[in-house]
Amino acid sequence: MKKLITLAKSEAFKYLVFGVLTTLVYYIFMYGSLALLTHIAGKAAISEAIGQSVSIIFAFFTNKKWVFEHESNHVFLDFINFAAGRVFFMFLAIFLKWWFGDVHPQILMNLFHLNFDNTMLLFSLIIQILNIVLNYFYSKFIVFRKNKKAAE
Repeated sequence: MKKLITLAKSEAFKYLVFGVLTTLVYYIFMYGSLALLTHIAGKAAISEAIGQSVSIIFAFFTNKKWVFEHESNHVFLDFINFAAGRVFFMFLAIFLKWWFGDVHPQILMNLFHLNFDNTMLLFSLIIQILNIVLNYFYSKFIVFRKNKKAAE
C-alpha cells in the first residue's frame, strides 16, 4: 500500500494524470468545435487550434500548481515560456490535421479503415500521446525546473 501511495504522489504519475485530463479537455474542445463547424472549409485545422489552445491553458495551471508545485512571482513569464514550448508542436499538429484531415483525408481513412470523424479522433490521440511525453521533459527541465538557490 505504501508503494501505491508513493507512486500516486510521484511527479511523473501526477503529470500522467493531468496529461490525461488535458487530453480530455483537448478532445472536448477539438471534437466539439469539429462538430459545430460542419460546413466550414478548414474545419479540421480550426478545431485543432481550438483544442490545442484550451488544453495548453489548462495544462499550464495544473502543471504549475499540482505537478511541479512551482512557486513563482512571474506567472505571466512562466506561462509564456510554457506556451512557447508547446506552440511548435501545436502548429505541427494543426499542419498535420490540415494535411491529413482537409487535404488528403483518404490517406488515414484508408490506413485506419475508419470514417472521417473516427479517423480524426484516432489521429488526434496519437498526436496527444507524443505531446504528453515531449512536453513532460520540456516542462520539467525548462519551465518548472527547480531553482538551485531554492534547493539549497
